[in-house]
Amino acid sequence: MLTIGLVLQIIILFALPIIVGLWLNRRWRISWMPFLGGALAFVVSWVIVSLIPFGGALNLVVASIVQMGALYLIYRFQLKTVRTEREAIMVGVGLGGIELILLGVIALFTLVQMLPLDGAPDEILIDLAARIERIEADEVTPSQIDDLRELSDEYWRRPWYEPLVQLVQPLTVLVIQAALSVIVLGAVKQNDLRPLFGAMALHYLSRVLPAYGAARGGVGVWLVLSLAFGVLAAWFLARLWPTIQDQNEVALEQRRKIERQAGKA
Repeated sequence: MLTIGLVLQIIILFALPIIVGLWLNRRWRISWMPFLGGALAFVVSWVIVSLIPFGGALNLVVASIVQMGALYLIYRFQLKTVRTEREAIMVGVGLGGIELILLGVIALFTLVQMLPLDGAPDEILIDLAARIERIEADEVTPSQIDDLRELSDEYWRRPWYEPLVQLVQPLTVLVIQAALSVIVLGAVKQNDLRPLFGAMALHYLSRVLPAYGAARGGVGVWLVLSLAFGVLAAWFLARLWPTIQDQNEVALEQRRKIERQAGKA
């Protein structure tokens, strides 16, 4: 049963961002360029943060600053045509979607690595330990074998539903990043950095508070806090829904015409 839960987790992590992107592309006729721009912002920020030797909460601070800052620069220099909340939501789906896909890659890689260890005999564990430590098989110690067996037991003895519960926080990422992308677009349109700083703070809180809650109160607190931020982001987008609904093709074309005329003037 656990294997089924793990496979479902991986499928959802890979498929959901693409499904949401396709829906936005078909429903709102938004190109994939904003999606790719959001994905680029995440990749750039991930590379930068991975090169900075910080850890713990400070690393989360840096990640929030760099990710929202990268998104701001992407709006400024790569996605200059993105001017509406609809398009910003597509950017956010790309930003959060690539994060989910990378989590899916990690989950898939881990599953492939752990499958041979489930109930494996000592011979397989010895061979694996030798390859990990880059030593000869006869140099593997009993403690190294015990460590691998303990790692396997910890992975495979989890409840079957745990991988699905673990999806809660990643899935809220799509909603949160969509809301933050709208806020950062506001900073660009208004030429005001205060919304950008607010987005950085909200991004940091949405990551650090669930992690802190998990450390202090366990999975239940983590789950509640993760859902709370997801609901807050959904409420923010719901408040914008009337505006988003008015951003139909006719209205967008009129706006583009006005902008082109203003540019020629």
